[in-house]
Amino acid sequence: MEWFWTGIVRVFRECFRIHTQAKLDERQLGRYFTTPEHSQALIQALNPVYPRVLLELGAGDGALVAAAARRWDKAQVVTTDLYPGGLELPHDAPINHQHFCIDALEVRLPELLALRSKSVDVAVCNPPYFRPEWRPSFGSILEDAGLSSCFAATKDVTIDVLFLAQNLRLLRSQGVLGIIVPDGLVAGIKARQLRQTLVEHHGISVVYQLPPKAFRGTDARTHILVLSKTGGPARFINVYELQRDGQLSSGIRLDGGQARHRLDFAYWHHKIPGRARHLRGISIAELGGSVSRGTLPWRQAKELDIGAFHTVHFASAVRSRKVYAKRTTLPSTNYRMLIYAQAGDILLGRVGRHIHEQVLRVVGPGLMPLTDCVIRVRVPHEYQEAVWRFFDSSFGKEWIKANSRGVCARYLACTDVLESGLPLSLGTAARG
Repeated sequence: MEWFWTGIVRVFRECFRIHTQAKLDERQLGRYFTTPEHSQALIQALNPVYPRVLLELGAGDGALVAAAARRWDKAQVVTTDLYPGGLELPHDAPINHQHFCIDALEVRLPELLALRSKSVDVAVCNPPYFRPEWRPSFGSILEDAGLSSCFAATKDVTIDVLFLAQNLRLLRSQGVLGIIVPDGLVAGIKARQLRQTLVEHHGISVVYQLPPKAFRGTDARTHILVLSKTGGPARFINVYELQRDGQLSSGIRLDGGQARHRLDFAYWHHKIPGRARHLRGISIAELGGSVSRGTLPWRQAKELDIGAFHTVHFASAVRSRKVYAKRTTLPSTNYRMLIYAQAGDILLGRVGRHIHEQVLRVVGPGLMPLTDCVIRVRVPHEYQEAVWRFFDSSFGKEWIKANSRGVCARYLACTDVLESGLPLSLGTAARG
């Protein structure tokens, strides 16, 4: 019987190896499959349409297209994925379904799918999350979709943008796209021109901000974006938060200018908070202040040993909420170009998963050099207490969450801290 049990062990080992390799391949390709709940939310966000042709690029396990097939059971369904297996449509799904094991970013995709050019009525998509090696054909995809002028360099073109462009190529005029995108597309500075193009030419109608950890295995912040190809500018764009229980928050209506700036619900929800409407929104710039990023790389700071402040030092001062600057002289003329903090300054973490918790006030008679992962906020003496109270409050932490950007690790842009209005209680004199 020993041979029997040896065979059983071998079978289990091989099954485990195949399962592990499949999971590894999914992670390497950035495949984070859509849950049934979020699939249903995306389909419900699409305006009443009756598609003849329904498309999903990178269908994965088929959760999105399955939800769509239940709603539009008469449509011709076309799906693609690099993997031949894993796609499971419901038993009541339409029989008119074609699946292609093919690269969704193939420039000749329309002819390979045997689709007439620009014939798709509705497309749904949850792009993978990884940075592909640039191919010259990507430029053709962007050009054909009218998005080639949205980016200054190819390194700024992310995988979600390429999937967005490929879907636009296949959609008919007025065709509808529901796509899940990372935070960078709806809030990132580098995607501002892309947002402007989508707002002006492709009729964005609604944006849902998905709850944290919406996809297993990643903390990426994601959103559902619904648009209509060549639909022209929408008069208003409604943004919502999809909560963990599946319910939608109250909507916020944005005009075109606001949408070009940012499309994420969290930002606009905290822009003028309900419980602080009686306070005046005023920016650091309007107070005559400045916002600067440190200039010293952390590795170099450790080698120089000049007492530079880095994000790792926030934790040691979490109770006192302050950090002591004791250096009274600059170390040498070589360091005069560094950014230093002094008494009265406020330090914010610039990048990380928990930057909303990284807020400190500087005390002491000296100067303290800052690394490039730390932001210095400096305002005139008469405003220091009010600005500190804001950033040290629970609402200040929520403000940092809302104004930070990024898919996984969050980051604050100095311009946002400088120019965004803060609900400060400044007193009569400060109000002018």
